[in-house]
Amino acid sequence: MKFKTLKTDAELLSYSKTVAPHIDVELPLEYLKRSKVVACFDDEKNICGGFVIVKQGPFRVLESIPTAHSLATRLNRSSKVAEITGLWLSDNVTKKRESLNLWLRLIWGMITSGKNKFTYAYSLKKPSVGKLYQAARPRVLFSGPTKILPGMPCADYESVEFFHLKNLLSCPFRRPDLFIKRFFGERKCAESSVMLTTISGET
Repeated sequence: MKFKTLKTDAELLSYSKTVAPHIDVELPLEYLKRSKVVACFDDEKNICGGFVIVKQGPFRVLESIPTAHSLATRLNRSSKVAEITGLWLSDNVTKKRESLNLWLRLIWGMITSGKNKFTYAYSLKKPSVGKLYQAARPRVLFSGPTKILPGMPCADYESVEFFHLKNLLSCPFRRPDLFIKRFFGERKCAESSVMLTTISGET
């Protein structure tokens, strides 16, 4: 599995269309152009996973909150906040170490982004995704039906959250058992599609 940072419009559109069936939203090109988009490719040079770090607001995850929220508004305006979306890993990737490689690449992208807080959301229909974030001690901003934004076929019930980078970086020391269990050996079918994203069904 090889990683590549996507930059051209054609590459970004290809990623959006490839990931859309897995995250239930087609991320707009304009959104991806102000983001860091990293894709991983299999031996046949097909996209088999990746992630998006949106470095400039407004952030879709925060815009999807249907009611006034003062903290979400402040986060949306802060220069120290980024959004994680479009995180996905194909069912065909069966080794947990490949999942670890993707997570390490994502974490490195967060460390080098110059941001110290990260926002995201996950569908309440997929609680296992939420469990992935619990080790980072996130704070819930909103839980319930979100607004429909461009690229979304319908609304969804989601949990919109954010965490501090320092909490994520301390995870291996606070919960070494979590990393050993999750990232060594074979991946189960239920684990195969990893999606951590932002709005209405994007997880």
